[in-house]
Amino acid sequence: KKFLGERQIQYEEVDIDLTPEAVTIVKQLNHGMRSVPTIVFPGGSILVEPSTDQLAEKLGLPFGSN
Repeated sequence: KKFLGERQIQYEEVDIDLTPEAVTIVKQLNHGMRSVPTIVFPGGSILVEPSTDQLAEKLGLPFGSN
């Protein structure tokens, strides 16, 4: 959240403890595991518990040693 907020990247946060249907989706995407964060991008690709470097790379943003 901090990484995205600092870069003013909009996203929708869904708390799986408060949204039962979100639990189902997260478990389907993660072979039955409640892995968070699970980030679903437009187009359907996902990242599960990504590092900041992985998230930056996916978004095409500089980070880390770049």
